Amino acid sequence: MEKLLWIETDKGAFLLTLPTGVETVVACRVMSPESIGTEAVAGTIRSGTVFSVSPVPQIPQAWRPPASDSIFVKYNDYYHRIPYRQILWVEASGSYCCFKLRDGKERVFSFSLSEVEPQLPGSLFMRIHRSYLVNLECIDSLIGNMVGVDKHRLPVSKQHRDELLSRLNILGNRKE
Repeated sequence: MEKLLWIETDKGAFLLTLPTGVETVVACRVMSPESIGTEAVAGTIRSGTVFSVSPVPQIPQAWRPPASDSIFVKYNDYYHRIPYRQILWVEASGSYCCFKLRDGKERVFSFSLSEVEPQLPGSLFMRIHRSYLVNLECIDSLIGNMVGVDKHRLPVSKQHRDELLSRLNILGNRKE
């Protein structure tokens, strides 16, 4: 199975398609830098394995690494720091959001889920339902249209199910 790797350079962002069996790129060079921005170009990995490089206009938010390891959320005059890894999921409740944390605590803030979603790294969090954002690293199980997170079951809408399945590393038969 091919793997995808994003690289950002001064010439733009590039998607590398690594062939099966290639785990990392130690060093690479672009063979045709003049074609960057128009068509896919070819490059080589130090071992001699050929891979393809495709220019992309912008790296999708879901693939960007987090700029830091936490989010600061304003509550009255106080900014509360919440590490991303501590957030199990975020649940919408009207114009409020409830952050469910690993230590069993909940933090409720007066922000809508649509305001919170772009502030969390898409590489760790995904909307699975109109009322839920889940930390992908905290999913314990997937049962039908539900995900298991820390002994809780959260609904997965039909609209988000295919993307969720594509973001999880699944071994075994999968019903489409």
